[in-house]
Amino acid sequence: MTSILTDNPKFLWYKSLLEAKKITRVHTSDELDNYLILLLISSDHKVLLSDQPLGVLYLESQQRSKNYDVSLRNIADSCLILSSFYPENAISRNVSPDYFANLGLTSYFQLSEACFRANGDFSSLYCSLACSYYQLVKLLFCMRLLSDKDNLNQDEYLYGTCNGVYDEVYLIVKSSQ
Repeated sequence: MTSILTDNPKFLWYKSLLEAKKITRVHTSDELDNYLILLLISSDHKVLLSDQPLGVLYLESQQRSKNYDVSLRNIADSCLILSSFYPENAISRNVSPDYFANLGLTSYFQLSEACFRANGDFSSLYCSLACSYYQLVKLLFCMRLLSDKDNLNQDEYLYGTCNGVYDEVYLIVKSSQ
């Protein structure tokens, strides 16, 4: 029975999330926790792996009415993953790590508004994701650092970016060792 639990990706992500929440003292709702876990175990990160810049995809989504919500959700989710797990990708794309955070935050807010206008379904979830965006980045970035404790070198390009989240998490994780 133990191996079933420990080999389950959902369980492993959840365990890592709980550890990050404890260390960072960030409190999130069960709804947000479940969303994060589902996002992390999903293998459908097509936008994340896309060669097309997320900003271009965002602008294209603004001109479409068909699949508007799906496009915005993919962009917002990809930005959350990029700004928390892979902030160094911003440099390779010639943007600041704040770029992904701002684009993701904006996309979640727009998605919340679109859902509210359409029928109200999921509007509160996306609003919560937007309002808690930097806290979620903090949690996910902490999870990343905890997964590689032997390699805790703070990269200079992250100093002061993403509302100081990276700086704060580095200090928290280093002091928790």
